[in-house]
Amino acid sequence: MAEVIAEAISAPATKADLLALKADLQAEIGALRAELKADIEILKRDMTIRLGSMMVVAVGVILAGFKLIH
Repeated sequence: MAEVIAEAISAPATKADLLALKADLQAEIGALRAELKADIEILKRDMTIRLGSMMVVAVGVILAGFKLIH
């Protein structure tokens, strides 16, 4: 770690270094964005399934209530 710090202090970053860093960061951000998009799609699917299940149960409870009343 000391070597890295010494190198960073003795050799300032060049424009090429900064451009390479920028490209690396953009690639990482793109990968993260794709991963988050996939996770959001999975969550949307799960929420749709849960909501549908709750609706089915609610309709069943309502129909059972009507049967008890009549």
